[in-house]
Amino acid sequence: YKREEFKEASKKYRKAIYLLESTSVNSEEDEERWKEVLLKLYLNMSQVCVKQSKPKKTIYYCKLALNIDPKSAKALFR
Repeated sequence: YKREEFKEASKKYRKAIYLLESTSVNSEEDEERWKEVLLKLYLNMSQVCVKQSKPKKTIYYCKLALNIDPKSAKALFR
């Protein structure tokens, strides 16, 4: 993302999201950390979509982020 290689960043974020969404957790502590990381991935992916001028995908990932944290300022702003 920092090198403005948004297509490559998008691929890596989608892969990380897929892997994390397919993972199950055993404890509440693990679940909180899982949600925290997934939230960051959704927000990062939404920012990549903004940079690629993909408003529908931006909205999609922001909605996923808001499902985890309804008060997420970044997701609400985007």
